Amino acid sequence: MRFGLHVRHEALYKVAAVDDVIDIAHILGELPLEALTSRDAAIVFWFSPALHRFINPAATGFLLAATSFSARTVPILRGDILITSHDTAGNAVGLSQREINRLLFHPPNFWEVRILSRRFAAAGITSAA
Repeated sequence: MRFGLHVRHEALYKVAAVDDVIDIAHILGELPLEALTSRDAAIVFWFSPALHRFINPAATGFLLAATSFSARTVPILRGDILITSHDTAGNAVGLSQREINRLLFHPPNFWEVRILSRRFAAAGITSAA
């Protein structure tokens, strides 16, 4: 069994067992689900398109690290996010250690934090990713 990274809007990370999309729906607790993928399609960010009040700065920072978005263009994620990978058939699977390291050890730089802080403040939150 492999594990995904469940990122809550309170900046809490939790490892979650993921075998398929049914597990993702159960963890996030909402349907329908939508997904964004990293630039190399290795990392998948799962979320519910339902309107969520709370911004998820940590998940937004992870999305910035995994994609070609800039700090000005990265979508501001809201609510709980589950980050997984996928197999060659496109089925959801957990993250490898390499993928987890890629997310955790590539934080936004000074300028990205500054831009994200301004965007979060404009959206109603003052902390950065």
